[in-house]
Amino acid sequence: MFVGPAYPYDPYYAYPPPAYPAAYQGAPDYDRGDDALAREVDRLREEVDRLRDDRYDRSRSEPPPSRAPEKPAAEVASTILVFRDGHRLEARNYAIVGQTLWIFSEDRARKMPLSDLDVTATRALNEDRGVEFNAPSRR
Repeated sequence: MFVGPAYPYDPYYAYPPPAYPAAYQGAPDYDRGDDALAREVDRLREEVDRLRDDRYDRSRSEPPPSRAPEKPAAEVASTILVFRDGHRLEARNYAIVGQTLWIFSEDRARKMPLSDLDVTATRALNEDRGVEFNAPSRR
């Protein structure tokens, strides 16, 4: 009966040794008589400096470009909201999200249930004024 090693191969010799990269030799030496390349690099560097100086001089001597006067935004017709308790509110910016009415102004946003709004009266009043009011119909 043959009694051999526990492994069918010797783990030390199973794989080749790792190949390590050659030691870093440093950057290639471009000064080995390659004067044409060095001269071209210097010439380009000087040209970039000259262009940068020209741009700086132009920016200092030219007046800033004038902006065209802004046109005023088209006046948005306001919507008059009529509530079930009888009070009215003029709003230029509002949103209806689900069953919530949001009224936005420059300094705040107000949130109220859409059920507080008399949709039929609001729609009729704004229609007479030529303002379109869209609200979801009641379910």
